[in-house]
Amino acid sequence: MSSVKNRKVRLGVFALCFSASFALIMAGCASSKKYVWLKPGAVKEELLKDERYCRVLADDYRTYFNGLGANVEERAKQLFEECMEAKSYELAEQKP
Repeated sequence: MSSVKNRKVRLGVFALCFSASFALIMAGCASSKKYVWLKPGAVKEELLKDERYCRVLADDYRTYFNGLGANVEERAKQLFEECMEAKSYELAEQKP
């Protein structure tokens, strides 16, 4: 096979893979679920205050450990979630 023909075949395969990947990503985005933090008896002001507190905690962790590893962001997210759970919140799927 000539190099021009090889290039065209590789380009076609790339375009097909890119298109398929893009379609899968878009399908995933379209069907993505939204989640909210819920706590029985909590008012919106309390939720906002608690979320702010937990975000500061996670941001401080992120700032302190920035550049020390790839899982810093993942751990900061986990800290935020653990903080909210410690304050008796549950993450629940948002109803439409």
